[in-house]
Amino acid sequence: MKKRILSCILAFALALSLAPTAFAAADEATEAAQALYELGLFQGVGKDASGKPNFDLNRTPSRNEVVTMLVRLLGKAEEAKGTTWSTPFTDVADWAKPFVGYAYTKGLTAGTSATTYSGNDTVTASQYLTFVLRALGYTNGTDFQWDNAWELSDKIGLTDGRYSASTTNFTRGDAAIISKQALSIKLKDSSMTLAEALPASAPAETKTTSTNDTKIAILEANKSGIQSLQAGLSLCLNSLNYLSDSNESYAYQIAYLVKTFQYDQEYIRKAIGNWNTAITLCGDYSDTQLMKQYLQQLVSRFSQALSYTITPDNVLEYMKFRTALTTDDIEAKIENVMDSWVIDAIN
Repeated sequence: MKKRILSCILAFALALSLAPTAFAAADEATEAAQALYELGLFQGVGKDASGKPNFDLNRTPSRNEVVTMLVRLLGKAEEAKGTTWSTPFTDVADWAKPFVGYAYTKGLTAGTSATTYSGNDTVTASQYLTFVLRALGYTNGTDFQWDNAWELSDKIGLTDGRYSASTTNFTRGDAAIISKQALSIKLKDSSMTLAEALPASAPAETKTTSTNDTKIAILEANKSGIQSLQAGLSLCLNSLNYLSDSNESYAYQIAYLVKTFQYDQEYIRKAIGNWNTAITLCGDYSDTQLMKQYLQQLVSRFSQALSYTITPDNVLEYMKFRTALTTDDIEAKIENVMDSWVIDAIN
């Protein structure tokens, strides 16, 4: 009996791990960085041999880097670079001066002394959260304290409790995750989210005279960089109302969503194949019937997604439908069954 349960656990672990759409979450930091990059709100530190951006997500960022990230997140990179700013700091690198100048003038950052910015110093979680909370309209010292900024960020949904006084490793990946989440957070005393407050057109820093056809061709060439369903949702800036025919980036974003969901359908096909394999493994044993029932529900549900031929005309309708497929707790139910199997095997 125990031997059979152990065999089932190993087999199911293998089968279910091959179903990325429902069970294996994409790397959160990479997903966030990619989504922001496609929006022109985040950049890497160069490109790899294949021409894809290198986000360098595992490294602790410097003050110069995070203030640059912040200005780009606000869609203000071109404004920053197109203006000569005055600051009291004598130690800011030339490349960072526009971003530090903008952020300092707008009250988003301060120096480490009357004349120094210390741009090469590394940044903690609380320090970056302070930058972002300021961008959302909050004031440190009044609304929150800079050295425990996570208390307010957790409260408003910007963070999820993962940062605290014991956090010792804050990376560019963390900054990307926070930045992406910030887009869906409402500004202080406002019903508008940060995403909805962005300039209506794509950030000028990433725009060229290229036509939308050229942009779509670029997307096709870099399709492997499209990480997941969530990256596509992020490109809608968490608000369908934000997309309109007058938005210069509308066609670009719609094309990206079409590609994203087409690739998502490929994952669904693979997932259904793996789920059917797992259903076969369940057989007719009494202690596997609940798992078999849940897996059959998944197959039935996600098979509906494959009936769509996704086009620019129906992609927003499909997005709503696709999101609804994963709104219940069936994944948690399956995990609970797996946990019970492990307990039975141990006992």
